[in-house]
Amino acid sequence: MIDKNHYIKKENGNRLYVNILENSIEAINVIYIQTPIGSVAEFKECYKPLGEAGFNVFAIDLSGVGESEGEIKNFSTNILNEDINILVEFIKNNYNENIHFFGGSGIGGILGQYYVSGNNNIKSFVQYGLAIYKDISIYMNPVSSKIMYPILKVLRKVSPNLKLKFTPNKFNGKNAEKENDWYKDLMKKKPGVMDMNISVMCTLFDIFLHRTSSLKNKPSCPTLVFAPKHDRYFSNEYIRKYYDWIEEPKSIYEIDDSHLSFLWHADIICKKAGEWFEKNS
Repeated sequence: MIDKNHYIKKENGNRLYVNILENSIEAINVIYIQTPIGSVAEFKECYKPLGEAGFNVFAIDLSGVGESEGEIKNFSTNILNEDINILVEFIKNNYNENIHFFGGSGIGGILGQYYVSGNNNIKSFVQYGLAIYKDISIYMNPVSSKIMYPILKVLRKVSPNLKLKFTPNKFNGKNAEKENDWYKDLMKKKPGVMDMNISVMCTLFDIFLHRTSSLKNKPSCPTLVFAPKHDRYFSNEYIRKYYDWIEEPKSIYEIDDSHLSFLWHADIICKKAGEWFEKNS
């Protein structure tokens, strides 16, 4: 396996950073995306097992995030789709058309779901986080959300560089001390890392609530859903409601642990994801 850093130039001149774990031109290709709080390279442990298993992995920093150029104030669903489409074309032109998608964290899974729900070129999809159109209860009260949504859009125009303070919700479930300590340590090492730019927040609201959101559509390819039983954000009921809604072929894999399972159990998660990609190639 060759581990290399690559930059893809966009039409506007900005470059997208992609950490490529390359095995061969003929290997199955996996696009990896995560919550936009830092570079994918900082969380390589979450997707490296896929590369070690023989897959070509393309872990991308979206425009304005991590090592990619651009400004986070321009973050939007259009940018999300544009960046992934550019990466898809790069893979087709330089590797092959057997392309799969892995949303490997909470928001990473939601962003990935948004993309594959409006795209038919992906062979299969694996998601760790998920979303239900117009149901934003995983983050906050749905009534408050509808009130905040138009206010946030105004704030975005007035102050596009505004950052909103965000701290993880209170968690007392399985491995709570371990998980809470991880968040505390992260925020101590990187102050403000959990704070969210107004454009990112607005984009999430657009994904959940906008009348044209592709989230209204079901994923356009076979989908594997990871379901931590003790997730601080996604309740068992929320995950099941989504899973029952999507169409076959589909599968769900339950993890008897908390939200940070995508870090703590990366080996088994990547193993199950790899099996799904191979099955649907």
